[in-house]
Amino acid sequence: MALKFHRALLGLAFSHIYPNGLPMAISNTLKHFPVMMTTLHKWFPISSQFITFAACPSCCWLYAPQNGVYPVTCTWDDFEVAKSK
Repeated sequence: MALKFHRALLGLAFSHIYPNGLPMAISNTLKHFPVMMTTLHKWFPISSQFITFAACPSCCWLYAPQNGVYPVTCTWDDFEVAKSK
């Protein structure tokens, strides 16, 4: 999702620089700009590890897996965080 946003942002920036139309090189570059991490990893084979987080549909709090298991219910407490500050 972030890569799609970057492509759109670059397209917007270039469209302001070239209001009469993008040069072919820039247009082709944006057309082939990677929007999936798998594509990016094929182009740049670097070692990295991804952790998939679960997000609460109500508050968007993120949870990392604990021993490969995600929590079933959200445990976020806005008041507990405020108290600890």
